Amino acid sequence: MPHVPYRMCHVCRRKFPKRELERYVCRRDDKGGKEEFWKDPEQTLPGRGFYLCAREQCRNAKRAFRGRQKKCRGKI
Repeated sequence: MPHVPYRMCHVCRRKFPKRELERYVCRRDDKGGKEEFWKDPEQTLPGRGFYLCAREQCRNAKRAFRGRQKKCRGKI
């Protein structure tokens, strides 16, 4: 039986198989200024990221996610 990695949704704090979650990575915009969260559909972009589950409440809470300052600290 193959190993299945699990990750935690950073809003609801529940664990899911990694492929069931969406990953977001903190990156600077094209102008090199403001840091933004980029969706990482392949889950391969470099840098610290976080995962969100498919629940509507978690997706809507992404903008209010307080951990984003910590995730973006020290990037680029």
